[in-house]
Formats: sequence, C-alpha cells, structure tokens
Amino acid sequence: MDIQKPEIICHLDELMQQRGLTQQQLSEETGIAPAGIRAYQHNSFRRIDRDTLATIAGYFKLRSLDELFTFVYKE
Repeated sequence: MDIQKPEIICHLDELMQQRGLTQQQLSEETGIAPAGIRAYQHNSFRRIDRDTLATIAGYFKLRSLDELFTFVYKE
C-alpha cells in the first residue's frame, strides 16, 4: 500500500506577525530556543516536540492544532 504523506505547514510565523513578535521576543517569553522557533517558522522542523507544542499552544491560547498546522496533500 502506497501512503501519501502530506506536507505539514506550520503557521507560527503568522501567529507571531499578528502579535508583532520577533523570534527573540518569543524565545525570551517562552523559553524555546530561537533555533527551534526559526525551524517552526520556516517549516524546516524534522520533529514536533510535545513540550514545545504545548508551550506554543499555551502562549497563543490555541484551542486546536488546526490553528497551528495544516496538512497539504499533493495531487
């Protein structure tokens, strides 16, 4: 069986822009390393860390993963 894996798009950059936050500011306020924030912003992350995800969700008061991630399937 051939399973088509979606591209996972993270919307952290959009959330940060809505609040006027820089990587450095978000890092200082959450304790997440700037490199980690940058990886989510630029969709270059390889793994999604549960603690980091919980921190981001809590900081932005997200109610669903849909507010942070979108799956895109190529046709």
